[in-house]
Amino acid sequence: MTIALISLLALGMLLCFVGSVVLIVAAFRVGIGWGLCVLFLPFAALVFVFVHWHAAKRALGFYLFGLLALSAAMLLSWKTDPEQTSPPQFVTQGLEQIKTEMAKPIAKVMKSGPETYIGLSLDDVRDTLGKPTGEMSANGAQSLFYDGFILTSTNGQTITHAKVTAGREKKKKATRRAAIKAPAVETISNGGREVDLKSILVPGKITIVDFYAEWCGPCRDLGPKLEQFARGNPDVCLRKINIVNWGTPVVKQYGIRSVPNVQVYDKNGRKVGAMSGSQSICDLVSQAR
Repeated sequence: MTIALISLLALGMLLCFVGSVVLIVAAFRVGIGWGLCVLFLPFAALVFVFVHWHAAKRALGFYLFGLLALSAAMLLSWKTDPEQTSPPQFVTQGLEQIKTEMAKPIAKVMKSGPETYIGLSLDDVRDTLGKPTGEMSANGAQSLFYDGFILTSTNGQTITHAKVTAGREKKKKATRRAAIKAPAVETISNGGREVDLKSILVPGKITIVDFYAEWCGPCRDLGPKLEQFARGNPDVCLRKINIVNWGTPVVKQYGIRSVPNVQVYDKNGRKVGAMSGSQSICDLVSQAR
């Protein structure tokens, strides 16, 4: 009976400990914040189980089997020796050694980040992290997109590569900050040299690009109206490019044949159209929205 009692007690404690470690590792895989909460806050583990059931179910299984083994050991101990309340010393020492070995995956997760998922199957990743924000398949390879990193399987079965990326929320915040700081009207007068159009478009805002010349009469009439329109619409920016004359590099770069030449780009930098007799600025901006 003593051997059976010790075995059940050791097994129960081992399973509970393994369940706790697996839960902590799963929490760190979901996020550093979750991992620290589960590691240091008593009730965080229960919250994590409810919020991330797919990631926690394996750990919960270990823990439940451990509780069953401990319950059986307590029942056996009560029947044989009611005064026995703790396992022998060699069991405690063995569990401490197991604790040291099982703690290594935690350090690995904390240090290596998304590389931890290399070697896991695609289903295991989905169970642990939940549904990805996007998926892509090409030539037998499959990529899972999550906030902050991309996991790729070249064989379509297990993760073989992990790439850290800027999170979507961080990108959105950076875009909003850039859009807020961008002036409503800006003039580019560099002697007619080439202009990188992508660099002057304002992310998150509709950008009107006005190719003009100071000697152009219609440009002088239209310019103030465009500036007034841009300043009166918070989601619109105006970028004026001075072509100087017909022989400058910027004219050849964009094939400018007449001025004013006004083009409208949407918030993602895609060209909506150019102002003409049938397309007014208001129409183009409405399309861009």
